[in-house]
Amino acid sequence: MVNGERRSRSTGEKNKDDARKKEKKVKAELKREIESGAPVYPKCPVSRELLLDKFIDSKEKQNDPVLSKNTISNYKYSLRKWINSDGVFPSNKNTAVTLKGNINVFHKWVNDVYGKDLKIYPNKGHAVRLRVYGKQEKNLILENISDCDLKLKKGHGTAADFQDLVRFAYYTGARRDELLHIEPVSEKLVQVTGKSWRRLINLNSQAKNVLDSRKYLWSEIYRRPDYISRKFQIALAELGIQNGIFHDLRRTFGYDLLMKGISIWQVSKLLGHKDVATTERHYAPFFIHLIDDYTLQEYNN
Repeated sequence: MVNGERRSRSTGEKNKDDARKKEKKVKAELKREIESGAPVYPKCPVSRELLLDKFIDSKEKQNDPVLSKNTISNYKYSLRKWINSDGVFPSNKNTAVTLKGNINVFHKWVNDVYGKDLKIYPNKGHAVRLRVYGKQEKNLILENISDCDLKLKKGHGTAADFQDLVRFAYYTGARRDELLHIEPVSEKLVQVTGKSWRRLINLNSQAKNVLDSRKYLWSEIYRRPDYISRKFQIALAELGIQNGIFHDLRRTFGYDLLMKGISIWQVSKLLGHKDVATTERHYAPFFIHLIDDYTLQEYNN
């Protein structure tokens, strides 16, 4: 406390001994801030790569249950790729929006910790992608990928392994990262970890048959979700399917369930959406043509 004012600040250290070593320095900084009336920030590294390393290190030390390891890994991969490309954004609009969100988290941290004024990009939101696979496309995807030359690296399994992954993705609606973090819970349930942290997936008979036929899970041969996307693109090109991405399997899963008459509430739960409103936002545009004649009563003068 200085001049009746009390301030506190974390040392940023997880280890108690390291925290004690920094305690005196942090207290001195706080005292100078109070006496001068302005915050005293630590010296900011010039290298963006070093700044990113410090940012990732701080996130890993937070031990925040809401901040999953996958999110931190996504920060690390996407931001490093962006820095190495000299700030070039991807051509895909939704990918660019996601990247800008990650950049904003990074820049806000730098601004708070080092007193900088790095750019914060406006949140324009993701565009709703209206792409599902038709019957013929699904037949090709679910049956013929095992015959494609996916140019798999040594130790990354076979085309048949990838075919199983694709089938399981469609039969469950699981996200890419969730497919690499599967833990069997019971005969009909698996727990996955990904964007929504942890959730349970109720296996239908098709998904169960795929999993029962496996001697090992896909996490043993694939390490990165983007690797799955790249191999899927190779397969689509060979099958002659245009404008498709791996996530469209998940969207098609939800669409097909709704077309079968499954309630949107159930579909929302199967997709692992936070609420039904999210499901409605994604799928409402698909069903506008199904609305019957809604002619209103005519107004007569």
